Amino acid sequence: MNSTAKQNQASIDIIEQAKENIEPRRQGHSASAISKTFSNDHEQKVSNQLHEERINFEEKLQQSDREEDPLQIWIDYIQWTLNSYPQGNTTESGLLSLLERCSQQFTKAPAYKSDIRYLRIWMQYAKYVEDPAELFSFLSLHEIGTNFSLYYEEFAGYYESNGLYTKAEDVYQKGFLRKAKPFARFQQRYDQFVHRRVIYAPDTFSARPINEYPPLQTTFQLSNPQPENGRSEASVPDARQFSVFSDPDAIDSSNGKSSNPSSWENFGTVEQKRKENTIPSRAWVGETLQTQSSRKVDPLNNFSVYQDENSSK
Repeated sequence: MNSTAKQNQASIDIIEQAKENIEPRRQGHSASAISKTFSNDHEQKVSNQLHEERINFEEKLQQSDREEDPLQIWIDYIQWTLNSYPQGNTTESGLLSLLERCSQQFTKAPAYKSDIRYLRIWMQYAKYVEDPAELFSFLSLHEIGTNFSLYYEEFAGYYESNGLYTKAEDVYQKGFLRKAKPFARFQQRYDQFVHRRVIYAPDTFSARPINEYPPLQTTFQLSNPQPENGRSEASVPDARQFSVFSDPDAIDSSNGKSSNPSSWENFGTVEQKRKENTIPSRAWVGETLQTQSSRKVDPLNNFSVYQDENSSK
């Protein structure tokens, strides 16, 4: 066996041993990058090199406002992180923090609202968000990526994965109204969705036969399918925005501002949202537990002792 074959065999062995620590990715991984990352012989050297490369990227970000296309620097940084840390989001990779920083860096940049690269970053970030529907609503509110097929495919896919076929249908119909591009791909994805829906959730369709469905073009004129709860839907929602629930009296405790969607300027981080949904812990010293009744009961007075009437005889 020559040296090249031995090196390839060693790389395969390294990948085989580390496969449980590698995050699955649709586009796959670089075998050489994985072998480099998990090689024991070069672990310290690689660690030092990655640290230097990360510092280099951070310095570029500091000067990105001078670049004609600052988003590309973030994209290169994210791609480097994905290649260098096949495990995905870990403390070492900092992938989640990087995606959060990038996605929220350009929410007010008009040039990137219709940039598919920027939307893809949000879609990567959506994998780590507890409630992706909230993320998609945020994007809709700010008109980020809502012209692209990818936006509606991913949003509808989230609902479909949770068995909410009617909501997924609504999302697709908004895509038709917005003429999501590329449209040929979008219609193909919708046809595939309808096929799965017929198989797994035929009861979510309206009473009209499937074969009477008119061809779906770039506009939508027919009634929506009947939702899962049996209620009819009279009209198609506005295609420009998805409705977002808001409590007019709700105040953000962190900054004292109203949480009305019209002032929803920042999506927030995963850590912030986790803290919002966590009950803060407190010391039990000095706490008094309330009982259901304040009436004092003597257990001895209410304890019945069995007596055999024939025993005295």
